[in-house]
Amino acid sequence: MRRRLSAAILLSLLVLAALASVFTFYGEVFESAQSLSASKASDYLVANYNSSIGMIPEVPKGHTYYVYSDNFLAAYALNGSSNPALRAIASNITSTDARMLTGVPHPTSEYQVINSINGSFFASNNYVLARPGSALIVTTLNNGTSPLNPSSYADVAFLEALYFHWAGDRPHAVAQFDRGAKLYDGRGFNDKAFSGGQYQTYKLALYDYVGKVLGAALPPDLEDHLEKLQAPDGGFHTGYSSDLSTNGTATNTETTSLAILALTAPSMKAQPSPFLIPIFLSATAAIVAAELLLMRRKSRRTL
Repeated sequence: MRRRLSAAILLSLLVLAALASVFTFYGEVFESAQSLSASKASDYLVANYNSSIGMIPEVPKGHTYYVYSDNFLAAYALNGSSNPALRAIASNITSTDARMLTGVPHPTSEYQVINSINGSFFASNNYVLARPGSALIVTTLNNGTSPLNPSSYADVAFLEALYFHWAGDRPHAVAQFDRGAKLYDGRGFNDKAFSGGQYQTYKLALYDYVGKVLGAALPPDLEDHLEKLQAPDGGFHTGYSSDLSTNGTATNTETTSLAILALTAPSMKAQPSPFLIPIFLSATAAIVAAELLLMRRKSRRTL
């Protein structure tokens, strides 16, 4: 009887081991797909990098270069790479950004909260910083007088959530994140900026990135939707419709940089459908119960 019980336990452990292997394999495949998308996106940024200026234009072959938010985000995204060449480009961009902002009073941007407690959530203004040759170097600063409304704009809600997160105020961070998440309709963000049936990709990336930073629950198909918005050259399209078609929208530096941050942010491995877990556990319990019942019947017959 003890041998049969041991065999039942062994069989149960084998089933559980197989289940764990399936979960692990699923997570590794999922993460590999993320890594490939992020790598292609990084290649896109590098391909568009202008070494003579030390920045990346707003769009491929463009002549306008934004300190905030494009190059600030691109430098932060590339600096997270394990590739020294990419980190060197990130360092060059950061140096150029600092040089271009020299003399600018209070150069605050809402995107500073990506990696610090700094940031400003007021209306934005654009400023021309330099005109090297045919290029135009600009920055967007949130130094207006009207506060941005997180209830009307999902990106503002997510960025404010990051601000409270770095400030150590988790209740407010979660509250702002939830405020932005409520604007998600399963495909994109139907907020005040939503127009003509076109969603904005960068908000999808922000949702993913900030959710991971906060450890919040995210829709299981969120990153699948995001990856479908990647162009063959690695850049991410700026807009899309409810069927995830990009409708000829361009790719740009800001959207692609945020997508890299989202796809490379640390997160738990993807899990299979929660409906599979009770099925496998029930099957394991059934095996053990059947073995025990069989042993009891046999023991009665021998009496």
